[in-house]
Amino acid sequence: MDHTLMAKEENAAKTLVFISMDMPKAILRKWFAEVADNRHLFETTVFVLRGWPDNPEGLPETVSKINRLMPSAKKAANVEINPILFTDHKVNIVPVIIHQPGNGAWSVIVGDGDGLQGAIRAINQGKDSPTKIHGHTWKVAEPNMISIFEQKIKTFNWKKTVEQAKERGWENMSTRLGDALPDSLHGKSYTYNPSIIATATIRMPNGKVLVRKGQEINPLTAFPFPWTQSYIVFNPAQAWQVAQVQAWESTVPNVVIMASELPKTLQGEDRLVTALQHPVYGFYPHLAHRLGINRVPALIQPDHDVLSITVPKEPLPGAKR
Repeated sequence: MDHTLMAKEENAAKTLVFISMDMPKAILRKWFAEVADNRHLFETTVFVLRGWPDNPEGLPETVSKINRLMPSAKKAANVEINPILFTDHKVNIVPVIIHQPGNGAWSVIVGDGDGLQGAIRAINQGKDSPTKIHGHTWKVAEPNMISIFEQKIKTFNWKKTVEQAKERGWENMSTRLGDALPDSLHGKSYTYNPSIIATATIRMPNGKVLVRKGQEINPLTAFPFPWTQSYIVFNPAQAWQVAQVQAWESTVPNVVIMASELPKTLQGEDRLVTALQHPVYGFYPHLAHRLGINRVPALIQPDHDVLSITVPKEPLPGAKR
């Protein structure tokens, strides 16, 4: 089913053999062996199927049947599933052997009467017969997959599938993001120094030392411009924390809002973004340590060389905010 490989095989092919899995197994086994055992035939012959049974196991079962008819796992003929070739060559019974002798035109023999190599020899001798049947033929058992795909496309619920794909993607992402910090019970305000100690010496490409091992680095002051980014971390499952975020974002510019636990569904995320009128990002695990927080909701703001952190107290039941 590798389309690149199929194209290479078809370009190199001098013989196309149209078959069906409803043909006698003895014939298919014999023809596969003839091609697999002959280097020239192997390099120039492609067997073509129109499709596979229209059910979930149709394709793997067809591939398995083909493999069982080959001489061995390491010695096999080239078989491809290509309904387009059936349509282009107007093939509706099998076997049909289409062969190009030398630089001549493609010629046809229909039926199993001459055998595979006999049909090729007959065409090479100018004894092709596109209208006469030689021996036996069989109906093509496999459906035209192009027609099936076209019908499925017409009736396929793309909108539902896209929504389901988005939901699966969201579920996958939401399980990787988040740090279920406990909710705040007691309000407090404090500062936090986000400095780190370099564990190795870092050099520029020209060898100049940028940071020495053991050096203390404060990201708030390490840059030539002032740090102005603020952060809000909250639990969107708590209505009072959502209300607190709405109050904060109206007064705090240049803020990134992150959820300690993302909503379980994409629709839930959309509702949250609509309510806040602001993007809400997932909170990466271990980011709490870098920001110096262990409760939510938390407002983190830069204040010269430290972070100023506000963690409000959960309001009493029924209290107005």
